[in-house]
Amino acid sequence: MTWSIVARDDGAGQFGVAVSTCRLAVGARCPHVRAGVGAISTQAAGNPYWGTVGLDLLEAGDSPAGALVKLRAAESDAAQRLWVC
Repeated sequence: MTWSIVARDDGAGQFGVAVSTCRLAVGARCPHVRAGVGAISTQAAGNPYWGTVGLDLLEAGDSPAGALVKLRAAESDAAQRLWVC
């Protein structure tokens, strides 16, 4: 199981993300941050492209919920790999 936290400082407009899991080098695979756009953390066993594609969707104007719908629709194992809290 991967544990992630994503945060935004509304005053500064900055984003941050942290992740922890039992898999090696998770910090190179899961957190995705793009200045002025947002932050996403994928699961360690998930599709590493979700972070990049998700940020592309957000940058193109999709809402976070809309981006999640599109990511889930493109992935056959989405229910096993994507949790939204």
